[in-house]
Amino acid sequence: MWLLLSASVLAAVPVWIPALPALTDLPQHAAQIALLQELADPTFLYRHQFELKWLTPYLADLIAVPLVPVVGVVAAIKLVTSLALIAVPLTAAMFMKETGTDRRWAFLSIPGTYGVSFQWGFLNFLIAVPLRLYLVTLAARQASAPSRRRELGIGALMLALFFSHVLACAFFGAIAGLVLLWTARSPSEAVRRLWPLAIAAPLVAMWLPGFRAHPLGAHPAIWDLSFERLLRAPAWMLGLSPASSLVGGLLIAALPLAAGGIIRPGLAAMPLVVCVLTVLFAPWQLMEGTELAQRFAWLLLPFYFGVFEPPPRRGWPNWAWICCGLLAAGSIALASVQAARSRGEAASFVRMLDNMAPRQRAVWLPLSPLGYSDLAPSYLHFGVWYSAAKGGVVDPSMAAAHTPVVRYKAEYRPAIRNAEFELNPSTFDWREMHGEQYLYYIARSSTDPGGLISRNAGCTIRLVFHEDFWWLYERGSDCRKSS
Repeated sequence: MWLLLSASVLAAVPVWIPALPALTDLPQHAAQIALLQELADPTFLYRHQFELKWLTPYLADLIAVPLVPVVGVVAAIKLVTSLALIAVPLTAAMFMKETGTDRRWAFLSIPGTYGVSFQWGFLNFLIAVPLRLYLVTLAARQASAPSRRRELGIGALMLALFFSHVLACAFFGAIAGLVLLWTARSPSEAVRRLWPLAIAAPLVAMWLPGFRAHPLGAHPAIWDLSFERLLRAPAWMLGLSPASSLVGGLLIAALPLAAGGIIRPGLAAMPLVVCVLTVLFAPWQLMEGTELAQRFAWLLLPFYFGVFEPPPRRGWPNWAWICCGLLAAGSIALASVQAARSRGEAASFVRMLDNMAPRQRAVWLPLSPLGYSDLAPSYLHFGVWYSAAKGGVVDPSMAAAHTPVVRYKAEYRPAIRNAEFELNPSTFDWREMHGEQYLYYIARSSTDPGGLISRNAGCTIRLVFHEDFWWLYERGSDCRKSS
């Protein structure tokens, strides 16, 4: 376990290589923490435009808040992301031990930490993964040896999962329910075992109407069901190119079989079956959350190794553990190389921040959002790091959505809205989107975006900084400003 802990700590290194990680949604989570700090300050210029909504199933990123006074917003978010990555192999080992699998296979849960969820920067989902694995572990323990204390623990975990990610709460609640039902001997015993899983239901019922009332809450589900999912699942799981992921996935899957492992049917296989069905048939987008089926591919690895019992005679061969170490080390090295490739751009962005006054309002135009990731538009939200590093507000903002704690009040919701603008930033129009509200206009673009930014402005827009793909324009003193 000490060796596994050491490897897990090394797995967090890619988060720290660039000054600002190019993990798609992570800047928005950091901005939420920064806004929460700003709202506590009566001098914050935009304080009246926001409100706090505590009944939301997306509170997990707030565990970074106590760290902010010590290390700042950016380092706090990086620390929390690192802790989530470190915790996954450790809780995977607990799950494997509970199911009777050799917990050394938990080393091969490390390559999966760099999949879709990591590259998209789904921080709440990342934080909740260890909780979910522990919930399944606790359910397996409760199924074999019921106890009142464990029953209460399952209920507490379900509450924690609701406040971290509602869809993950439903997914792992279903797995835990099936595990608990497996050994129930009567309907009454089944009810007694399942009641802790229903403890979050009243919270869901209270939250759902407000979510549905939000303009973004009524979007229909997008399924995108196709055979292609089966071929792309290894890439979602490992975070590499499709060809590399397919080879890597086959090597990992073949390793316990080549080492003489025996697959156990029944209870041990249930989490894997549910996870495979989710990856293949769950919606691609639901409740405005994207990459839903894809992000569950992360759990395929720990659940897969959970179905093996060791060979009956000699046990696992030593070469299997050497292969485990090499595969885990290789995945950490590849993720570190990818992070290093974004380090230069992050440094350029930091130099741009040095030219910006703190606590202002800015527009972010991701005209070139793609980076080095094969799975995610790495720079889709990158400009929002300004809010995390220097305070202030950057639109489009997660605060305009229906899930975060800090939200725009309805009457102040900006014309520049999340996905609809970020996916089409060339639609920026000074008049329609009230460009005069902003002091700064940040863009990542291969060409000069000055003409787009100043279109219909009728006043001076001044170029302040340009380096690599980064452009910073500032509103001139002759532009009319409104609140």
